[in-house]
Formats: sequence, C-alpha cells, structure tokens
Amino acid sequence: MQRDLFTKKLSSSSSGVNHQENSTMGPPSSMSMPSTCHPTSRSPQKSPNSNSPSSSEQDLQAFKPVLDYSAYFEPHDVHLEERGTFRVYTINHSSTMKNQPVPTTTTSEPSTISSASIKSININNSILGKKSKSDTVLVFIHGAGFTSLSWALCIKHLQQFVIKSGGNMQNINFLRSPPTPMEMGNNNILTNAFDDYEYCAIDLRAHGASHTSTNDLDLSIETLVDDVTSVLQKVYQGKKRDFVLIGHSLGGAIAVRVAAKMDKIEDEQKKAGLQVNSIMTVRGVIVIDMVEGSALSSLPNTKRFLESRPKKFKTMEAAIKWSVQNGVVNNIQSACISIPSQLQAISDEDHSEIMYYKWRTALEHSEQYWTDWFTNMSKLFLSVRGVKLLMITSTDILDKELTIAQMQGKFQMKVLNRTGHCIQEDDPSHTAEVLFSFLSRFRL
Repeated sequence: MQRDLFTKKLSSSSSGVNHQENSTMGPPSSMSMPSTCHPTSRSPQKSPNSNSPSSSEQDLQAFKPVLDYSAYFEPHDVHLEERGTFRVYTINHSSTMKNQPVPTTTTSEPSTISSASIKSININNSILGKKSKSDTVLVFIHGAGFTSLSWALCIKHLQQFVIKSGGNMQNINFLRSPPTPMEMGNNNILTNAFDDYEYCAIDLRAHGASHTSTNDLDLSIETLVDDVTSVLQKVYQGKKRDFVLIGHSLGGAIAVRVAAKMDKIEDEQKKAGLQVNSIMTVRGVIVIDMVEGSALSSLPNTKRFLESRPKKFKTMEAAIKWSVQNGVVNNIQSACISIPSQLQAISDEDHSEIMYYKWRTALEHSEQYWTDWFTNMSKLFLSVRGVKLLMITSTDILDKELTIAQMQGKFQMKVLNRTGHCIQEDDPSHTAEVLFSFLSRFRL
C-alpha cells in the first residue's frame, strides 16, 4: 500500500475491527459516545435501493459534528509576544484564572470552533500549572493539518486508566518485560506514581485556533519547534516539571526536536547554577507513526493527496464524511470531534450566512518545508535523553538505523497494525493502554 503523511484507509474486510473496542478495557463509563456519531469505525452503508434525498440526509446525520468539547478539555489562549496566540487545551490545571473573551478572528477567516468557556490568558509565573504529586506534564503535539482535538478520545481513555490504576487489576501487557507494577499486582506503587498528571495539547501555528502575529505560512521545523518550546516555557517557567512529549507524524518530529532543545536548555541551566526545583526536564518521548525513511519516501504521495482532496465543503458533515471515507480518520466518533476544528467557515459579504467550509491549514503551501520536517529524525530520536517509545502501524516502515537500534533495545516499540496513519484517533482505547503501560513501566 502506498503511504502518504495523512491517510491509510482500512478495507471493509480488515478483520472486522471495531476501533472503539480493541483493548482489554472497554470505554470508561464517564466517556459516553456522542449520540450524534455512529458507534463503529467504518462509514455507514447506504441501502442499494435507497437514493432518495431523505436517505442522503440520514446518512449525513451519522457525521454530525461535535462542537462542544468541554467534556474532553479546557481550552486556553496563550499569548506570546512577537509570535501570536496559541490555543492550548489542558486537563488538571489551576482553575483560578479569570475568564476573558477570546480574541476574534478576522471577518474573512471566521473560526468554526466552539468558544464556550474558553479562557484567554497572559501567563505569569506558571499560572496555568497545577501542583500535583507527580508534577509530570503529558504534552500532545498533533500532525500536519490536524489539531489538538485529534487527541480528545485518546486522552480521555488515558485519563481513565490513570484514575482507575490504583484499584483496577487489569493485565496490561502491550510492552515486553519487565512487567509493570500493575501486572505484578503492586497497586500501591501505582497509586502514588499515577496520582495526577497534567495533560497539555497545543495547536500549532496555522492550525486550529492558533493565530500568529507573524508569518502564518512559516511552517519550517525550526519555527514550529521554537513555538512549542516557547509555549511550554511561558506556561511552566520557574516550576519543576517533568515532561513526556507525545507527537503524531509531524508532531512526532517536533516532539523529538523539542526534547533535544530542552535537553540543552537543562544542561545550560544546571551549569548556571539554577535551582533544581525550577528546571524543566524531558523524561520521555513518544512518537506515533513517524519514521524518517518512510516519511521522506511518502512525500510524492502526500502532494498528490493534497491536490486531489476537495478544497471546500457545503457542510461540516460533508467534510467529516469525506475524511472518513478517504481514510484520513477511520473512526467516525473521533472524526466528528476533530474534523470541525480543521475547517474554516467562509461567509457572504455581510457575514449573515456561511457559504462553505475550507481547510484551516493550507498544507499545499508548506511543501518547501516537508523534507526538513523529517530529515535526520532517526538519529535525533535516538540521541534524546528521555526514555523513548515508537508506535507504528507496520514494521515495514522502519529504516535501517531504527531497526538496528530497536534490536539493541535503545527504544521501545509497539505495532498497532489494525489502524490507519492517525493511530490515536482510529483506536484511542488501545493507544491509551499502550501509553499507560509505557508510563507505568518507566515510572514517568
């Protein structure tokens, strides 16, 4: 199968997989499926004898967008001088911040994202940081064209694993030996180690609800890495924090480079005599479906995909349906949450009516940066200090350097071969179990 950076469509005969139920633990009770979304991972099939408009409308109802994401995240806008405003979604942070209106977008580029209860903040002295027993922040970085909402279901499942870990005797064994404390029945260790996490997901520039004050089309890897590093420094500066960086596709490339950069910053701070309780440390890096060799070889397919995809949609439902049917996301429930944030509403002249939706991110204009996104990633991934996990859909995409390093035990690897490229959306529960097993194994 030819790969590109965005899709891998699952065939209808793909082992009958339901991506919502692919683990030893079913969906948490607090994570009820949106009633407007079809419960399976495949597109609903129309009756062969039904071509009426009413049938088409019923078909689109299965793709009704979920615009209220308050059950998954608390959104904030983080202002950075000379960079712009970056949307940050969090769980388990301080609730003492005052509500302020979110800056509106320009009339020619209205946002399609629900802004209810969004907090707009100028962060000072880590106001967003919440004191927790572990002081560990899980940072989620999305891929090109996606947004932070692509992590919504995965993080919800992961949070439930963390909360229930103290008394739930599940046999989580997705990674190789040694067994985790949970597998050994040592629940007291897990109760202490997993008392709390902060979850933080960042919309990259030109993606989602982030709006930069400089060049929004500058998607160079250096700029993206500086953006993410600056957001983390603004939010957590002056507080001891241990970070686990989790990135999907381009987000994985960014996570690796941010980790390398923060390793250097930590070394400089220690040499300067900075107090240990104010140093930020990257303890782990998790890369999802991003391998240098296969990513570089897939770039021609990526260009063809972007040229062939529709430029606009009449409704959000139509965009969600197209994304599912073309393998961008193979899970309707997740697509209903994440795809709307990837769209931008275009209104008529008096802004009284939405004429159509277009893609928020003009990925076709970023082609000049694609090669640099992934070049030297294998070497960088292996060089960062934190423990490392690579989650992929097939071992066939491993390059020589990673294959040798994996056999030498330099990083952990997990293959989820019944998903598409967007692993965390196609199978959020299984992805969350793998993440939790990795976190527990290394006491992160």
